[in-house]
Amino acid sequence: MRQMRYKHTGVVWVLKAVWLSAAVGIGLPPAPASAQSNPIVIENQQPGTSQWQIPWGRAGTDAGGQVKGYASATSVNKGENITFYVSVKPAQTYTIDVYRIGWYQGLGGRLMQHTGPLSGAQQPTCPTDPTTGMIECHWAPASTLATQTSWTSGIYLALLTNSQLYRNYIMFVVRDDSRTAALLYQQAVTTYQAYNDYPYDGVTGKSLYDFNSYGAKTITGYKAAAKVSFDRPYMGDGTCRDWGQFFSWEIPFLRWLEKSGYDVTYSTDVDTHTNGARLPNYRGFLSVGHDEYWSKPMYDAVIAARDAGVNLAFFGANALFTQTRFEASSSGVPNRVLVCYRNANLDPVADPSLKTVNWRDPPLNRPEQTFIGVQFTNQVLWRSQYDGYVPYVVTNSGNWVYDGTGFRDGDSAVGIVGYEVDRWYTDYPQPNAVQGTYTLLSNSPFTSNHNTQDYGTSSIYQAPSGAWVFGGGTIGWGRALDNYVGTNVVDARIQRTTANILNRFVSDDFTFAASPSSQSVVQGGSTSYTVAISPIGTFTGAVSLSVSGLPSGSSGSFTPNPATASSTLSVTTSTSTPAGTYALTITGVSGTVMHSAAVTFVVNPPADFTLSASPSNQTVTPGGSTSYSVTISPAGGFTDPVSLSVSGLPSGSGGTFAPNPATASSTLSVTTSTSTPVGTFTLTITGVSGSLTHNTTLSLAVASGSAVTVTYDNKVSSGIQYGVSTVTTPAFTIGSGSNRAAMIMVSMSGNKATSITAGLGGVSGTVIPGTDSGTTASVRTLIFQVINPPSGPQTATVSWTNGALNVDVGVMTVSGADQITPCTNGTFAASSSTPVATTSVTITSAPGDLTASVGLTTDAWVTPFTNQTLKWGVDSAETGGDIGPGTGTTTHTWTDRYAFQSHAVSAANFRAAVMP
Repeated sequence: MRQMRYKHTGVVWVLKAVWLSAAVGIGLPPAPASAQSNPIVIENQQPGTSQWQIPWGRAGTDAGGQVKGYASATSVNKGENITFYVSVKPAQTYTIDVYRIGWYQGLGGRLMQHTGPLSGAQQPTCPTDPTTGMIECHWAPASTLATQTSWTSGIYLALLTNSQLYRNYIMFVVRDDSRTAALLYQQAVTTYQAYNDYPYDGVTGKSLYDFNSYGAKTITGYKAAAKVSFDRPYMGDGTCRDWGQFFSWEIPFLRWLEKSGYDVTYSTDVDTHTNGARLPNYRGFLSVGHDEYWSKPMYDAVIAARDAGVNLAFFGANALFTQTRFEASSSGVPNRVLVCYRNANLDPVADPSLKTVNWRDPPLNRPEQTFIGVQFTNQVLWRSQYDGYVPYVVTNSGNWVYDGTGFRDGDSAVGIVGYEVDRWYTDYPQPNAVQGTYTLLSNSPFTSNHNTQDYGTSSIYQAPSGAWVFGGGTIGWGRALDNYVGTNVVDARIQRTTANILNRFVSDDFTFAASPSSQSVVQGGSTSYTVAISPIGTFTGAVSLSVSGLPSGSSGSFTPNPATASSTLSVTTSTSTPAGTYALTITGVSGTVMHSAAVTFVVNPPADFTLSASPSNQTVTPGGSTSYSVTISPAGGFTDPVSLSVSGLPSGSGGTFAPNPATASSTLSVTTSTSTPVGTFTLTITGVSGSLTHNTTLSLAVASGSAVTVTYDNKVSSGIQYGVSTVTTPAFTIGSGSNRAAMIMVSMSGNKATSITAGLGGVSGTVIPGTDSGTTASVRTLIFQVINPPSGPQTATVSWTNGALNVDVGVMTVSGADQITPCTNGTFAASSSTPVATTSVTITSAPGDLTASVGLTTDAWVTPFTNQTLKWGVDSAETGGDIGPGTGTTTHTWTDRYAFQSHAVSAANFRAAVMP
């Protein structure tokens, strides 16, 4: 876990043939039915031996190299071959004895095969990569073991013995891929390898830790490696015993598990990484001891298993703490290199979800507690009186986990909390648990190795899938189950607690699924899902069904209910049921067993459309014409064409739609004659599609008068503002003339701004269509119109998102402008590296109108501007405003000092109001 560790000095190298049976008055619960004749029970009836153990002082050392070896794989399926790579020093013969580790009458092992004597040689020194610190051996194959199909899945030790009687282990797992047991035991070989500092010679060995790495610094900035290889022996006796691992924390659990007769099969965390899809085949998944290093596929696979109903137990601590990745060896064998940089900035992988940092930290942000229920907090301060382990103190003793133990709140089990400890953190989320099931089962105070006061907790919860998840919160849980390590802290109450958990995992059960995963209905409609119930073991109970998450105005019913094999969930909606997407949870309960399945329920509105038109009113003089934009908005999947018509037109006028029928939009053109009467008329636009009919109304004003003249009022400029995302102009005075309007003219040094807004005197502006130069050039101009801004001293503000820019905001105010659409005929011209020095825009206008433009160059404008009667800006070299009279068409020309500059010019027309 940490960069500092104490070395285990009191290692027991010979079997302590001690087994503490259940204490008086506390019995283990009856063995599950699966324990009557499963392969583990049959296997452990075979004659055992203690000869698999290395006598004190006879283990070959890394520095001496008397005999060392490693395997070609961390696991193989039974019947497959596994290759051993062995080095002896000096050259001599050696033998290989393959043992399966289990209970075996308390002797702990069974001899499966003897090979030898074989001729041995000293293999070459394993090179170190100077960048990553990875030590990878390139030894010649020494022997190939053909495992037998008759062998039982388990953890195997190949005991190497040279002619001088020095010994060492090669450890591997034999899987049984053809059979699904009740429980799957995951051996944490990634953590073994993370701590493995072979060769442990005090000079060259490297692990993923600085505290037990030697030699030069690596890319990590420390002596620690960023990559470690499975193509090298484990340090010491060949199991990393000096750093704990298998012989300290796993073998006591394994011996008790097999003695108890649980139907279990074995694999490694490398198998979880490569084939996590197999996990849902088991009823329970076991992580034992020190299981610290997980890849993302491992994490995702075990979460998916939980969500598929697989029970999980973490009889350890510090699990799932740090993310690792796997890479191929230098010879191309997949998953032989373990990668961990511990620093997101050092890690060269681009995908942030694969950065090799702690799971709870950015950028991963996947704290262990949300999955296990607790997470690592500290190491216990080592003291001789308790050897780094403190009592386990019980809380919530009424929980089913403690049934039959006799535990009461405050009772303790000595010597099992350590040396690393988990607890519940208030500042991290709890797991997603069935309400009322997340329970903290212990609160064990201790002094940390930082000499601070801390406490450990264990936990249990039930996931919505029905799976139970137990977090033991201590690496030393197995010490209370079996006395192999000689600590004399076996506790029948903890044995019973462990049995309660595993028996709940393997008891008769059922799987639960719903299909399809999603259904859609129209408001007022109905649909159904099929619920499948599949028994596990001898389960025969009826399952009571319920559903939650239905929207208002809907209901659900099951037929049949309760059910034993399948049921149909019928969901009915009403016309008042709100449209939307809903997550439904279907739950099945039989006695104490509960499972759930999630489905999606989509309620759509009926196929329909709405009709709208803009602007809401227009004004013409007799003989003139105008237009409205009609929008058809579909709902509920509507795609049909809509036929349009208009009513309410005054005499002497006519209206046409283009296109008609339409599917998305259409333009209504209204033409009057000189005989069309003056007045205000309400027009009704009707859209028809099949049986659907919708209307929208507009106003048409026919005015018998003449157009007034737009009169220039005032102007203001902010001047260039540098590196900003909002600009407010100085205050300036807006006159009190009638029919006021304004243009807010914006010049930007770049084209990346988004969500641009503008307002004047508290009145919001809208972009005049056609004026935004957008991304046409590297610079940008656009113009907003404001209707009837308030008179008196006012300021204008323009804001945007997506980056700071250099911006000038100019405002021009007028009177006598139309109050429906004061600014029309927007246009722009823009270019990067324009080949000529001038840029022109032509604005369509009518008598009485007033045209205006704004220009921006990356160089400097020169005078005179065509039609210029005013300008603003820092100076004429940056931005300016140019106005001109409405004369049918007006051309504004902007002249630069040089060609091949970036220009943007936007322009529009102030339309004169029509007065009756």
